[in-house]
Amino acid sequence: ASGELILLSSTAQTPQDEKDEKRMSDHPELRDPLRGCRYVAAMELAHEPRVRRHLRELYRRHAALSTRPTKAGLDVVDAFHEHYGLHLLRAKPLREHFPMEEREREARTRGLSADERKELEEEAGRTERESCVQYLNVLRAEAAGNVKAYVHLPPAERDDPDWHRRTDSFWRDRSNQDASPLFGELERAYLPPDGDSDAWNAERRKVIRLCIRHFLLPQFEAEARRDLKEAAVKFGADSAAESLRAMAMEGPYRPSHLLGENRFLVETGDLPIVGVCCSTDNREATYLAAVNRWGELTDSLPVPGGTRVDDNRMRESVITFLMKNRPAAVVVGTGGGLDSRMLARKIGDLVTRATERWNNRDIQGEDEDDEDFEGRSREFHAKFGNTRDEDEDEETQWRCNVDLVDDNVAQLFGRSVRGKKEFPDKTVNLKVAVSVARHAKDPLAELCYAWSVASDAGVFGTEMMWLNIHPLQRVLPKALLLRKYQRVLCDAVAGGGGGIK
Repeated sequence: ASGELILLSSTAQTPQDEKDEKRMSDHPELRDPLRGCRYVAAMELAHEPRVRRHLRELYRRHAALSTRPTKAGLDVVDAFHEHYGLHLLRAKPLREHFPMEEREREARTRGLSADERKELEEEAGRTERESCVQYLNVLRAEAAGNVKAYVHLPPAERDDPDWHRRTDSFWRDRSNQDASPLFGELERAYLPPDGDSDAWNAERRKVIRLCIRHFLLPQFEAEARRDLKEAAVKFGADSAAESLRAMAMEGPYRPSHLLGENRFLVETGDLPIVGVCCSTDNREATYLAAVNRWGELTDSLPVPGGTRVDDNRMRESVITFLMKNRPAAVVVGTGGGLDSRMLARKIGDLVTRATERWNNRDIQGEDEDDEDFEGRSREFHAKFGNTRDEDEDEETQWRCNVDLVDDNVAQLFGRSVRGKKEFPDKTVNLKVAVSVARHAKDPLAELCYAWSVASDAGVFGTEMMWLNIHPLQRVLPKALLLRKYQRVLCDAVAGGGGGIK
């Protein structure tokens, strides 16, 4: 601003040397003696509160949002990229990101029935929510360097086929924007109502043009960007909270053979479950971990890195482990990707063999004589203890199914301070396997466990910022997210009948 004032103070000077002559020839406005007066008048006009308030409302009514791909974005954004579609927004009305104005609401609801008004309000709310979430994605794409976003009035040239190739200088040049609605309103207030000479009116129009382009438009654009972000953050935080609510209200894993049973008579939390963490590194072992009804680790089995779970060395070990613990379900974490899927299939085959061997333990085979049968029974009972149950029938035989489950929370536990304190001498994959089983038994308890750890600054829940709860959580304020997450967990615990300390 000081440089501009110095420049204005030199408008009436005459060139002293060739350098001054060249400068004034390049900027003929420097020879205009009224330039400084217009600048002061435009600044006073732009700082008039009533003018700013009225023109700000008018600007929001006509402003739009456009995006274009950057040079890096042209190379990486294709039809399969997450930012595809965000890089070519053209003149999207800004008013879609905010609640309807009262005047517009009255005009659109006039003559409508109550049901039609309700439907209109719901549609407007849905459009506002989707637009705000879209703007958060635009901010994320802009932070990644793939997109440039601009808030502007409608372009002066509406049919420009190369609009997405325009550089920053084009978008920042306010003369390329159609500001006629603002000019018209300001002329009505600034020009004399009784008329004046054309020369003085021309000077007044220059003041208006300078006021709008130099003072008002930059400020309105900055305010619009700020308000866009605030509105988008609000909806984004609510959306992230709803995602956490869906995770928190997810019930315990229910084995397929219990789907027809009464959930209150046969609770999933009382069932033994084995969790599996599939290693993605041949140098690390894959672990099977059995937990009891309280989520305590009771037994584990490592499968050395590079060893298949169904090869000759491991097959009998896995079957013995399963028969010893007899879980109602084996849950495999999805962190290994395709390897996890293949592992689940192989464990499913081993579970089938284990359940058949256990359920047929007291049945003598057709080609098995009495002595061999008695020897097998003694060996079986010596390994697994007294397995006879007079009340056991076909319906109460051991059944077990294998499923893939999300291990987002479990992967966090395996690498967290909580995991190091609880299992100081255990490997990461074993801790992940334990948490996979715990999460299957009680998802809400594992989420609350993650919340219960405070940071060095005494802030609870910071560990949850590393969970993949919502795709936009990285661009949302941390403090706001933690408040939302805390409220969701408190509501979920209270809704489930638990206590809050």
